[in-house]
Amino acid sequence: MPLFSPFSSGFSSFASSAFPVLSFSVDCIVVVVLVEAYVAVRFRVLLLACCCLIVLLFAAEIIGRLWLSSLGLKV
Repeated sequence: MPLFSPFSSGFSSFASSAFPVLSFSVDCIVVVVLVEAYVAVRFRVLLLACCCLIVLLFAAEIIGRLWLSSLGLKV
């Protein structure tokens, strides 16, 4: 079987037929990398959302204190 034939998808089909374990491990590595990238992006989004929530809570507290002090109430 030639390494690159017009009737196959190239080296990957040769590798999968000659070295099925190698092909499986490469597929597993690709899946693991994609899952890790997805989790990292989701974690960054979650971390950013938590940081924004904390900033909004501090801003609400400051605005509330200013509003209450403008009404003449002690805070």
